[in-house]
Amino acid sequence: MSTPEATPERTQASTRRSKRLYLLWAIALTLLLAAGAFCWAVVVPVWRTRGELQRVAAETPIQEGALAAAISRLGGREAAVRRIAFYLKLPCRTEDLESRWAGVWILGECGEEAVPVLESLRDDFDPKVKMYTVEALRKIKAAEAAKSPK
Repeated sequence: MSTPEATPERTQASTRRSKRLYLLWAIALTLLLAAGAFCWAVVVPVWRTRGELQRVAAETPIQEGALAAAISRLGGREAAVRRIAFYLKLPCRTEDLESRWAGVWILGECGEEAVPVLESLRDDFDPKVKMYTVEALRKIKAAEAAKSPK
């Protein structure tokens, strides 16, 4: 049997093919890395926020200090406002309505930092979110009035 000799044309074609294969692998791994980064940056925080909101919603009636504890678990007032605001902007499923309500309750406990988010929730599609938003804004305004000297 004769073995084909390695001609320069055949070696060059083989090299081109292997470079193309390496390029495709690099693209695939880059896309996989980008998907992982997206999950780490967006999906995981949403899952954590949703879990915390579901935990609060499951406590009926809300126990004293439960909202403050949820705020601390979400990373403090500013982080809680930011995370809940992002969560409330996501498309809603019907089983998540109670989580949305809990988000508004927590925002009411966050104080002045949550006012812009609460103002935007006045036009929400869910009537209970609107009602809880108005209650939260009244609570924040009453707390401000109590703090200010007359």
